[in-house]
This record gives sequence, structure tokens and C-alpha cells, in this order.
Amino acid sequence: MKKFSTRTMVFIGMMAALSCVATLFLKVEIPTPLGKTMFHFGDVFCLSAAMLFGPIGGGLAGGIGMALADLLGGWADSSLTTLLFKFLEGVICGLIAYSGHRCGRKLGFNIAGAAAGTVAYIALYLGKSFVKAVWLLHTEVGTALTDCSVKLLNSSIKGVVSVVVAVALTALLQKALREKLS
Repeated sequence: MKKFSTRTMVFIGMMAALSCVATLFLKVEIPTPLGKTMFHFGDVFCLSAAMLFGPIGGGLAGGIGMALADLLGGWADSSLTTLLFKFLEGVICGLIAYSGHRCGRKLGFNIAGAAAGTVAYIALYLGKSFVKAVWLLHTEVGTALTDCSVKLLNSSIKGVVSVVVAVALTALLQKALREKLS
């Protein structure tokens, strides 16, 4: 496994903090039949960290940052799944962006990685939501599907926005960070 320099660890920690803050404060809560979901900008920093620092860096930034946001924002019951799901989102994005020694430097692979990580997260989130509604809350399947459809719409819009913003942010930060980290 790749070792991170102290400077890289600090940057990953900063991205986790930005992910936490963006989730807590740059959000809109949306009601669903079984509670609520959120439109937030935390994913931007998870995806950007994955394109800048690779799969583990992105996974750590997103997983830790958004799990911390869950703990601080009143969603503590979701923090462990958020840690795992957002970690996987960052890992998938980073694996594609860093494939073939590209190191996050190819726009097409960054877009594909960010999109793949986002789609994987949405699938995990909707699967968890459906299973929780039907098996744990004993909700009727129709109600659970309605809840998931609202979450799918929100997550899809948030995903597209996150991919676009993260890819643009990464392009802006890449040159400066590469010079600092070399």
C-alpha cells in the first residue's frame, strides 16, 4: 500500500473537514414518506480527494468527513453505513481516476471515476433505505418504494452536481497541489 507523506495526510484531513462542513452547512433537507433525505455538497470533497490523492485518500476524506457530519448533525444511527458507503464511493472514484498510472490527470477518467463512485453510493444508499424500511420498520413495500423514489431523484440530482463541481474543483487544485506535494 502507498505511504502518505505528512503533507498529504494533512490535505486528506482538510478534505474530510471540508466534506463534514459542506454536509452540515451546505444542505437542504427534503421530506420523504419515511423521514427525510438531504441535498448537500459533502460528496464534492470526497470525489475531489479521490481524484487528487487516490482511492484511499478519497475514501478516507469522504468516509470520515461525512460520518462525522452524521454524528454531529443528528444522524448518528447512519454514521457507520455512511463511513462505509462514502469510503467505497471515494475508493471507486480513485481506482478509476488512478487506473493505468493516470494519477487523476485525465479528465475523462476523472469524470468516469466520479460518476461510477456516485452511482455505487446511490445503489448502496437506496438498498440500505429499502431494506431498513421493509425489514426493520415493517413498512409496506409500496411506501418503501415511494420513499426510495424520492431519495433516488434527490441523490441523482445531487450526484450530477457533485460530479461536475468535483471535477472542476479538482482541475483547479491539481497543479498547485502537485507542485506542493512533489
